[in-house]
Amino acid sequence: METTLAEFRRRERREAEQAAKAAAEAQRVAEAETVKQRIEDARIAALKAEYRFYWNHQINTTIEESKIASLARWCQLSDGTRATVLDRLRANPTARIQGL
Repeated sequence: METTLAEFRRRERREAEQAAKAAAEAQRVAEAETVKQRIEDARIAALKAEYRFYWNHQINTTIEESKIASLARWCQLSDGTRATVLDRLRANPTARIQGL
């Protein structure tokens, strides 16, 4: 089958458009992953900041260090529980929180 120059150019253009679409989709996926990673990094940074406040507060009380929740445990707590603990600590500088 003989291909004319016009058909050849159309096929090349179509292939170039498909390649451009694929590249754009790959870029979009990569950007979405980057955004998701930044959101997760920000969430972890916020959890660590809250934990530092909790840890520093508890260290300054008479509570045994072994009774202070670990960072891993802190991250497992619900948002509401963490907020309640932090509110209590801010309201009472001598509050001792155990059993988290």
